[in-house]
Amino acid sequence: MAKPEKCGLCEATETSVIYDGAMRSGSVGSDFVDGHHILECGVCGYIFLDPVPGDLKALYETDEFRERFYNEVMVDANKAQLDREADVKIERIGIDAVAGRVVAEYGCGPGLFLDRVRDAAKETIGIEPTQAYHEILGRDGHKVFSYGDDEGLREIEVDVAVSFDAIEHVLDPKGFAGNIFSALKSGGVLYLSMPSHDDLLKSIRPDVYDSFNYQLAHLSYFTGPVAAELLEAAGFRDVNVGYLHKYGIDNLLQWSVHGEPGAFEGAAAFDLDFDASYKAEIERMGIASHLFITARKA
Repeated sequence: MAKPEKCGLCEATETSVIYDGAMRSGSVGSDFVDGHHILECGVCGYIFLDPVPGDLKALYETDEFRERFYNEVMVDANKAQLDREADVKIERIGIDAVAGRVVAEYGCGPGLFLDRVRDAAKETIGIEPTQAYHEILGRDGHKVFSYGDDEGLREIEVDVAVSFDAIEHVLDPKGFAGNIFSALKSGGVLYLSMPSHDDLLKSIRPDVYDSFNYQLAHLSYFTGPVAAELLEAAGFRDVNVGYLHKYGIDNLLQWSVHGEPGAFEGAAAFDLDFDASYKAEIERMGIASHLFITARKA
């Protein structure tokens, strides 16, 4: 095995391999591949993929990423799921938090969240690498920028920045957080969500879940403390680490009994109130599927 790379956050060389098996190559149902491993920094706790897949710029800017990892490019392929997730984000943030403000989403995809807040916000901005989405975003009334277009964003004072399930895909999470910090005006707020490495499924079925959870699309894996340290290093203050659990108890049972994701293939059925209580308790315990963090630029 090649010598582990230095940490991508603190640049320490004290890294160790925490997973060295097969991992998912793309979307659910894709092949599992060898040749990559997961490293953890012994100094700051950052967890990352090594080695990184080939030409990431080409992967994200073309349709390949959405086709390979999400089985879709245009929004229609999984619109129902994206709609539900957008509604949860709005509920968590609150429409009052974006009302009358300039809102920018980093990694906005086809813009379903921005569509939800467009009428309430003063202005909506999408920062998105996939070029196929730019026409859709512009057509729907959003300003559009590519990643790294700091010159264009510099002329706009952003009040609220959001990013959901994006930072784990970028090669330079420090630069990603720094760019958001620079775009925000003084007093601006960031809402940041990403998969949590402390998901309860890792402790229930690690024999099958680890190879599913670790995947070539995710270059970084975050815990709450590491994510908070990343944002504080970028200059953010009032960093609050919360949790969001995306999956119902039927998914937990499916993994527990059958070792795979999806609705439980059994006789049990749970009502919505029970499922909501389950998700709330998982979030309270800090073992949810996702981190949901708020931070402020002083």
